[in-house]
Amino acid sequence: MAVYLVFAYDAEYVDFFNPRGYVKTGVSREDQVAFEAWATSAGVTAGYGPAYLPRGEYEAALRTGVVDVVATTDRAFAMQVAATSADFTLVDQDGDRIDVGTPGDGDGGSVGTDGPDVFVEEDGDRRIDAGAGDDRMTYAQERSSYSVSLAEDGTVTVAKPGGSTDTLISIEEVTFTDGRLIFDLDSANAAAAYRLYGGAFDRMPDEGGLRYWTNAVDGGTSLRDAAAGFIDSPEFLSLYGADLSNAAFVSALYRNVLGRDGDAGGFAYWSAYLDGGGDRAEVLVQFTQLPEYVALSTADIENGYWVL
Repeated sequence: MAVYLVFAYDAEYVDFFNPRGYVKTGVSREDQVAFEAWATSAGVTAGYGPAYLPRGEYEAALRTGVVDVVATTDRAFAMQVAATSADFTLVDQDGDRIDVGTPGDGDGGSVGTDGPDVFVEEDGDRRIDAGAGDDRMTYAQERSSYSVSLAEDGTVTVAKPGGSTDTLISIEEVTFTDGRLIFDLDSANAAAAYRLYGGAFDRMPDEGGLRYWTNAVDGGTSLRDAAAGFIDSPEFLSLYGADLSNAAFVSALYRNVLGRDGDAGGFAYWSAYLDGGGDRAEVLVQFTQLPEYVALSTADIENGYWVL
């Protein structure tokens, strides 16, 4: 079954391409030009120009085949397109729009499907609307090579090492070589659950664990009881042993949470509190909610949750 893509443009001619190079020219008839193209569950691409056409709208019929393009279905949702000048817009048969710029200014656009999509880093400025589903953008270097910001409307902006920028819409995850940022954890308790990992284990959370404890606190588990779960865990036992003294526990919290040894007064206070029968889980909560630690951990929370 053919899929029809209508495009309108203001350039003298337009080239359609796929990552493997140019493909065959379509056939012109009357005031329309039919470009051959291939559509699969893995991707879609339109046929090759250049086609010297009057300004206006033309249709491209897609047929089944094999191409290597990420993020589409058997409908024409995602394409790679280049034009020689001016911006133009692609519209599929259901009215879904793909806004694309010109090679000269480096702009490009991609649109995802209703299912899970994976987008890969490319050169130049890009605007990606991932659509519905659990969608991921992957980058080829460590997080420190990029600058990521999260807007109030959920748009993610990634400044890349070469100076170009990606604008990501409806994206749930951004992956780097040393970790991932997730953006779909919408809970007032997520930050507190996140900080328990640093306090107890001196590491960033794994995604599954962070979601588990966030959901638990959302469901009524107190933060103190969640902290007790961390202390009673096999990981805590393997890190500190079965005979962890109160003084050693307090020292570990200072190092894990604040990255330093405890000041004499603070160390003495918390050690005496525990020696007098105080609750370790409550101390863990108190440390991980300290304003100093909240400030230290903000960079790993405010623009997406940084997870393993």
